[in-house]
Amino acid sequence: MDFQKYKSLVASLKFGKNLPDAIYIHQSALEKINSTLAAVTLKIADAVKLKNDDWNIIKYYKRDFKLTLLNYPDFFDYPYPALHQSYTIDLFKLAVRKANYTDSENPPILHRRETLLPADHELIPDFRKFTVEGEEIGLYDNTKIIGFKQNWERLIKRKGHYLDEQGHIQALNIKHEQIPQSTFNGKIDRHKTALSRDKLSLPLFLLSQREYLNGDYSE
Repeated sequence: MDFQKYKSLVASLKFGKNLPDAIYIHQSALEKINSTLAAVTLKIADAVKLKNDDWNIIKYYKRDFKLTLLNYPDFFDYPYPALHQSYTIDLFKLAVRKANYTDSENPPILHRRETLLPADHELIPDFRKFTVEGEEIGLYDNTKIIGFKQNWERLIKRKGHYLDEQGHIQALNIKHEQIPQSTFNGKIDRHKTALSRDKLSLPLFLLSQREYLNGDYSE
């Protein structure tokens, strides 16, 4: 297959996650696409000695004569699966470039899983529910910043939400301490507020020193 034929077959894909430079589909959808493109994809995987369990997503490039086989092991189990490995095969150079994210703290993650499946797939409605949760709080307004795990989680937090164990987006519950209401009734108990003294205050001390307090003076 030459590059022009490859480009034509990629352009003919009727479904998939369609981005400006590539189209992504799930491995299980190969039976739904052009048989020639599907057969070539499987032959390429076999040629670079990849088993079916080593990859489950195909990235077909629109402008380059290459494809990438990606492994998202949790594709069916978690709404935002992390990339473990990728194998990019350059069909001009007949070269393979592998990337491993298995131990990465910030791997690429996948969104909108439903778009990678054919329209009649039974899981599309369930997958779509997770996408709608993100759309409702504006998580997809700028898709350039959500491709990696840490940016994705930071964005969710900035929106006042978090991911639960199932990957659903939940609102953060901000708890405020209850400030007890004042019990002040308008009356001041002077005996509780007066200063305790063991000697005369300075004004009274001066008056006493000058014998103004000896009884000879009155108002």
